[in-house]
Amino acid sequence: FTFSLQQFHPDAVKQFLSIITTHRANTNTNPNPTTPAPTPFVHEIVNEHIIEVCRIAHFLQSTKILNDIIEIITSSIDSKNCTSICTLADELHIPSLLQSSMKHVMERLDDIQSNEHELWDDMPTSLQSHIITLRNAAQSSIVGRRGKDASAALFSSGSEFLAIFHDVLCGHRERLREAKERQEEIIRERQRRNEIGGRYVVERDVYSGSVGDAAIKIEKQERRVRTLESFYKEQKAIFARDKDRDGRYQGSFSL
Repeated sequence: FTFSLQQFHPDAVKQFLSIITTHRANTNTNPNPTTPAPTPFVHEIVNEHIIEVCRIAHFLQSTKILNDIIEIITSSIDSKNCTSICTLADELHIPSLLQSSMKHVMERLDDIQSNEHELWDDMPTSLQSHIITLRNAAQSSIVGRRGKDASAALFSSGSEFLAIFHDVLCGHRERLREAKERQEEIIRERQRRNEIGGRYVVERDVYSGSVGDAAIKIEKQERRVRTLESFYKEQKAIFARDKDRDGRYQGSFSL
């Protein structure tokens, strides 16, 4: 078979061929065939070409070299390059690299969307949708309770995901309603006691103490509900658009 490498940068191709040559030389001179040959010298790849060499190794299905390069790229992920590496992993279908880079993207998602529009816009729409869906699932505790070491959560369809999301949202709304009712009952009781208090009874500030503390918690609950409502609407829009695209969320999917 003949494969053309014209679509890749010449210097990256030269580095890849150098690795291949070194790897074959080490394999041929290995005195013990049962002992694995030394790891190819992928660490000698210059930084500016490592992504391109990764693409070449993937294109030529050079698994050993590809895995070694993936290890290097994974160890170098930071807040500056996580979006580009995430896009690369999605494009080449490399689950381990996608998971590692996705973690960094998730941590900076709000900042990326707000202040780094170009980085966000450069990502494929399908990948954006997946990141937002994962964020929404984690924020709504749909998959958050499973723990970081748990296997991926499996959903039969986007409809099931939305149904679970809606149940979670309703639960938060109900707890908020109950908290407000309890707060109002306490305030009314304090007001009643102030009204019937005798001559020597000091009128009490009905909003002090536990009522003030509860008000802070209720405000946080309200913000939480508003955030989940926003995420829920966003998620419905993602699944609606998906029907007219690749249908990724029409069948089963995992997060």
